[in-house]
Parts: sequence; structure tokens; C-alpha cells
Amino acid sequence: MIDRDLAELYGVETKVINQAVKRNIERFPEEFRFQLTEEELAEIRRLLLLHIDHCDKKFSEQDKKINQIIQVLNNLIEEPESKRKIGFVNDFAQAD
Repeated sequence: MIDRDLAELYGVETKVINQAVKRNIERFPEEFRFQLTEEELAEIRRLLLLHIDHCDKKFSEQDKKINQIIQVLNNLIEEPESKRKIGFVNDFAQAD
């Protein structure tokens, strides 16, 4: 989570979160408070976009497979019943 995420979570501006950290620095462990450079932030947005793109492709493939399964099931449900009856046909009964 970065400062703007926390700001959105608490419904305040980003600068308010940063001011609160500065005023209460002892309450925030050093390993949890750092600032990203512009390059680091850009690298995060690039990696995130790559991940999203990968997920989109993966879900797209899954959607195709699910649609194929649904199509096969629908075809099985809609297949008309055979008009041919099982058993013996009594041709002699019609001749009487």
C-alpha cells in the first residue's frame, strides 16, 4: 500500500497522510516508511500492467474453454429425440 492508497482508504488527501507520518514518526517503523523514486514507481506500473495483461490472456483462454463446454452441453440438451421406437414392429397388425 502506498500513501495515496491509504489516503483513499481514510478519505483524506495524500498530503494529510504524509503529514501525519511526519508528526508521528516514532509510530511508523522505518521498514514500513519509504518513498519510491519516479523510476521505481514507473517500474511498478509497468510490472503491474504486464501482470494484468497476462491475467487477461489467461482468463480469455479459460472463457473460450468454458464457452465450448456450454455449447456442447446446450447441443446435448437441444438434440431432438429419435423417432425410432425401441422394440418389435408388428407389421401384421396394420394389415388386418
